Amino acid sequence: MILEIGSGSLATHKFLKNLDVVHIDITKHGFHLENVCDTHYLPFRNESFDTVFISHVLEHCYNPSKVLSEIKRVCVKKAIIVIPNSDFYKNIAECDEHIYSWNFNTFYNLLSKFFSSVEVEKKFKVRESPNKIKRVLSYAFALVLLKLIKEENDLIAVCLK
Repeated sequence: MILEIGSGSLATHKFLKNLDVVHIDITKHGFHLENVCDTHYLPFRNESFDTVFISHVLEHCYNPSKVLSEIKRVCVKKAIIVIPNSDFYKNIAECDEHIYSWNFNTFYNLLSKFFSSVEVEKKFKVRESPNKIKRVLSYAFALVLLKLIKEENDLIAVCLK
């Protein structure tokens, strides 16, 4: 089972519809939302999900360390964490909504405090690296992820518990 944190209202999430995914968001307007909750306090038992997927949420959280601690608590195996790379997003208006920002090194250092193994990709080109994603995810979820992540300037981390 997969937990998707911050499912939002993106129409692309229709690809997740037939997978074994629980979608959560802080707002009740999220797409295919099963639970409205604060990411700092996930309402799930320890080790409830094989994989936790969170994309473009961590930079909006007031306490990223607490969120990462919760992600680690509820995942059995791994977490996939996607954030905008601050080296490329410095002058984008959306960044005004971000509380935190990380570059490759600071993101890796943060994640290493919580997970035993961290692999971060920068300037990740999804079209050129689908096998890497498929290696760590279920095939179906990997295909969905390839459709959802289009930015080449995001930092994408695969973290093993």
